[in-house]
Amino acid sequence: MTDVAVADAVEIDLDERRRGPLRVLFSAAWKQHRTKIGLGITLLLVGIAVFGRLVAPYEPDQGVEGLLPFAPPSSDAWLGTDALGRDVLSRFLYGGLSVLVLSGVATAIGMSLGITVGLLAAYSRGKLDDLLMRTMDVFISLPSIVLAIELNNSCVVSGDGSASCTVFPIARSSKASAAIASTTKSTGTRFKLTSLFPIFIADSLGARSR
Repeated sequence: MTDVAVADAVEIDLDERRRGPLRVLFSAAWKQHRTKIGLGITLLLVGIAVFGRLVAPYEPDQGVEGLLPFAPPSSDAWLGTDALGRDVLSRFLYGGLSVLVLSGVATAIGMSLGITVGLLAAYSRGKLDDLLMRTMDVFISLPSIVLAIELNNSCVVSGDGSASCTVFPIARSSKASAAIASTTKSTGTRFKLTSLFPIFIADSLGARSR
């Protein structure tokens, strides 16, 4: 490797350190075509969820005049009607915003609880660490869909049971990341909690998609 190549590599490394882990993560992700495609699809879905009700042909609880329940798609109802004769397309456009908000709130709650449990286990060590992590392992071993349905139907959790399922894998990965961070900190190396945020975000999105 030439001196010029070494100097360029050192300059790039110093530039990445100055920018911080989050900016480096987003910069590297933006260079990939799949990131741009995924962002475009996400913006399209969010746009439909937010502004869909403005172009809905009917109210969500309004029946389509002249059409029976379970009517096939037609010029009056592009996606047909449901069991009560309501326009399926209008209900889809109206329901997108509530689903988007519910998913965002559930993810935020799951991340907050998961990170809190993970950090508590990582920095407490001892019996509390074992108790928390073994509990997380038990819930992680269960099928997430079955667990979400059970939690949603229980008296403990109401609403979106998947928010509770998000807690367990995030807590596990947060604990592992924080444990590494505490070891690094004990050696005298400066550590920033923001270095863990990309890991937390990736784990939360992966947990929501499972």
